[in-house]
Amino acid sequence: MSWIDSGVRDTANAIRDGRTSASEVLEDYIAQIERYNPSINALVVQDFEGARTQAKRIDQRRSRGETLGLLAGVPTSVKEAFAIEGTITTCGFESYIDQVPTFDAPAVQALRKADAVIIGKSNVPTSLSGFGCTNPVYGQTSNPWSLEHTPGGSSGGSAAAIASSFSALDLASDLSGSIRIPSSWCGVSGFRPSPGQLSKRGHLPWPLTTVLEPPESVPGLIAATADDLAYGWHAVLSGTLGTQVSGRTLPPDTYRSELRIGYWLQSGVLWVNQEVATALLNVIETLSRLGHTLESYQPHFDEVDVIELARRLTDSEITFGLNEEVWECWDHKAFNTRDYLRDLNTIEGLRQTIDGELEQFDVIICPATPMVAPTATDVDNTNKLISADEGYMELRSISDWSLVTSIFRLPSVTIPIGLSKDNLPIGMQVVSRNGTDRRLLVAAQALELAIGSIGRPNLLGHS
Repeated sequence: MSWIDSGVRDTANAIRDGRTSASEVLEDYIAQIERYNPSINALVVQDFEGARTQAKRIDQRRSRGETLGLLAGVPTSVKEAFAIEGTITTCGFESYIDQVPTFDAPAVQALRKADAVIIGKSNVPTSLSGFGCTNPVYGQTSNPWSLEHTPGGSSGGSAAAIASSFSALDLASDLSGSIRIPSSWCGVSGFRPSPGQLSKRGHLPWPLTTVLEPPESVPGLIAATADDLAYGWHAVLSGTLGTQVSGRTLPPDTYRSELRIGYWLQSGVLWVNQEVATALLNVIETLSRLGHTLESYQPHFDEVDVIELARRLTDSEITFGLNEEVWECWDHKAFNTRDYLRDLNTIEGLRQTIDGELEQFDVIICPATPMVAPTATDVDNTNKLISADEGYMELRSISDWSLVTSIFRLPSVTIPIGLSKDNLPIGMQVVSRNGTDRRLLVAAQALELAIGSIGRPNLLGHS
């Protein structure tokens, strides 16, 4: 039996129960990485020796009867931008090739406290910018469903690693879709939580020693299923408290059998192509047939204004991490404290309005991206246009659905809902009010079960 297709919860429980060992589970994942990673290039920093040491210690602690964390022995990858003690951290910059942190980022510390086994780091685009996943340090990551297609960015290596079963869980991050876009394009599940739950310090491109928490971007998780996300997130948060929990289940926070679901589809400038729209309409029909209450939802704001506002706020956050050379390439005269505070005031008023509108729903479903994964060459220039059914759209508009939900600080789970005619994954976002993360994860699990699995990519042709 191979453990690479087992869920996070089942794997951790089996290790704690002694039905398998952390070392045995780890070797299954290492074998998968050695066979398929050379062609996919998702796990670009591999620490098999360190992982084997971690797994051995967990097995020794179990044999002594010690209590193990919720992620006991679960092979976990970490987005390359996070600091890991003694491990190169570049964010794809050649100038950072010798940067080796002497500390773990707080989110990585939480993984360790939950007894995850860190197996390596997943690839990113340079400076975490764009919809591809390539940089001059580690090269290009391919989409496991089709090697000529991009896995997305910036957590493209994370999503590709999970889709390829190189790790069971990945610590990723998201500002304007960096978890949700790759998860959608690689057919896996991604979670962007409400801000403020887990520290994002120790994460490039902000200086690693910065003590300020980013205002909009957050750490999150990518996993094979929403159940893995729910269990994994609870485990990570238990790690932030330094507690070692032996329980088998999550807190008893459940929904009634029927959900009140709002569906938010194409409207105004938030476009979606026909294939994605059809997949979402099929989901709506399925959920309605199963007894859930569905109602069209249309936010009461000017989409053009909100998207431009969101881009200004996220650009302001991004520029803090730029070195002087790159900063000079930006129109930095556009950034000043007075305008930034005005934008914050505007967005806070809109957030309060959206929060009130969402009270009538348990969750909202909407596109994660407006299209399936393009080829890697289609996204090599962020200023270009990209084909959109009967015309062309700006490439940067791919992130608009994620950008809007980010700027309103709504927690979001992306789950796969089908395959395109070219056998590429289609995903959707499930979002809810700020601070309702636990209930959102429970609802996403229910929707995932109702919709069914799209399966895993066939990697046999990639070895």
